[in-house]
Amino acid sequence: MMRASDPRRDRFRIDLWDASAGTILAHVAGIDDLEMAMAAYRVALTRWPNSRVILRQGERTVEDSGPRSVIA
Repeated sequence: MMRASDPRRDRFRIDLWDASAGTILAHVAGIDDLEMAMAAYRVALTRWPNSRVILRQGERTVEDSGPRSVIA
C-alpha cells in the first residue's frame, strides 16, 4: 500500500521554484529512495521544461535545473 507524500517525512523532495529559487511554487514529489527521486526529477524536467526544478534532501540541494555559475 502506498502512502500519500508527506514533505515533512520524505527523504527527498522535488519542487518547482520561481526563477530566483526564493519561493516554492509547487511540490511535485516526495520520495524516500535516491534512484527513484533522480528518475522523478528527470521526468519533472521534461514535464516542466521552462520551470526551475530542484531536488533536495532536507536542506541540501541534490540537483537544480537553474542557471549554473561558472568559476573562472
